[in-house]
Amino acid sequence: MHTIRLGACLSLLWCSGFFACGGEPFSSTPTPPNESGGAGGQGGTSSGGAGGGGAGAGAEGGSPGESCTSAADCNDADPCTIDLCLIDGTCELAPKCAGAQHCCDGVCGACCDDVDCDDGVGCTEDTCQSGICVSIPDDAACTEQEFCSLSSDCVPLWSCETADECEDGDLCTADACEGNLCRFRFCPSGQLCCPTLGGCVEAECCRDADCNDGKVCTVDRCVGGACENAALSCPGKTQCFEQSEKPTCSECFEPSDCDDGIACTVDRCLGGLCQSTDGCTSPEICDREQGECAKPPDCVTDGDCKNDDACSAATCTNAGTCSYTQCDQDGLLCCPTGCASECCKSSDCDDGIPCTVNECADGLCRFTANDGSCNEGRPDGALAMTCDPVLGCIECRTAKDCASLVTSPCQTALCVQNHCSLQGCAALEKCCPKVGCVSILQLICPAN
Repeated sequence: MHTIRLGACLSLLWCSGFFACGGEPFSSTPTPPNESGGAGGQGGTSSGGAGGGGAGAGAEGGSPGESCTSAADCNDADPCTIDLCLIDGTCELAPKCAGAQHCCDGVCGACCDDVDCDDGVGCTEDTCQSGICVSIPDDAACTEQEFCSLSSDCVPLWSCETADECEDGDLCTADACEGNLCRFRFCPSGQLCCPTLGGCVEAECCRDADCNDGKVCTVDRCVGGACENAALSCPGKTQCFEQSEKPTCSECFEPSDCDDGIACTVDRCLGGLCQSTDGCTSPEICDREQGECAKPPDCVTDGDCKNDDACSAATCTNAGTCSYTQCDQDGLLCCPTGCASECCKSSDCDDGIPCTVNECADGLCRFTANDGSCNEGRPDGALAMTCDPVLGCIECRTAKDCASLVTSPCQTALCVQNHCSLQGCAALEKCCPKVGCVSILQLICPAN
């Protein structure tokens, strides 16, 4: 590694050999057109130093495994660790920087200072710029017939007759043939080398890393050469907390973010989620509606009320106390199995209708009609009777029910008080078997 002043690069309008004047890093060395190989690089090399997130200031607060109510309880005063309060209420300290990144007082990057950027090439100036390693070729470190190659140290310049022979394929160089030797002019001061934008441009940035605003809760992007630092979008009631040192969405960072306004609860922030637990001393519990510790209620549901008396009903009142009501207070019967509305046993049920079956089911009387009891002892051929739950045994409800008793056209079936009867011809009529009732003045019955 060769050390020169970075300002010398920035003040030059053009440079001989490979020399970066800003923008994206170089990646390779120009190759003469008559030789195999790729085009020129992009202006510097990005090379990270060894090792992960660097050492911090040493623990002063929480340490792994200690109990916590929020990430603030786990603060070890090391800017290079992420202090976490896990969902189980214990601390965990995670490295802030991942992989080969260095942690520089809490800021992650490929380097913290120039010493982290040694690329092993003697003719380059290796610097750390905003956490990014940049290796700048310095032809002055080589002889007049050489130029500094990022990959091969000092290498001989190749000869040329025209500028076309010096085409290196690098969008950020102006290739020239001067004194029969290839020379390369790079981006002037004030411009960045951004191959993705077409080469040397007056831009604020070339890549997202150029737009780091140092804030955890922004998404830093380079769009068309301009930086955009948009706030991290979080769903629902979550948000991003700068103190968390990581760009994630959560409900909370510390207990004060979880204050539910209830004095008798303990508000915790565990794993980025709010938890509110009862903060009262047993046997008292937190009355969340009143916001104070209070004696727990005797009951929450009716089933919480102990009741050994079958003839009383237990209820849980809105005040959380048990209330007992005796059967007779509600006009109910006291039965061995508890309160009942109408009966304790079947013998308590009597509707006064002989043909019904009287039963007590679930404290209620049931009366079921039994037609069979109405026909016991009736002569064979007699009209079958039915059991009416209100009237008892009956033969009929209408005259139609008695039609089977009619044996002559001179008979008319009647249903009188639910019993069947037959009515013959009137007083001044006589019965003609084939046509029915006719006047007595008609001496001879019609033939049909």
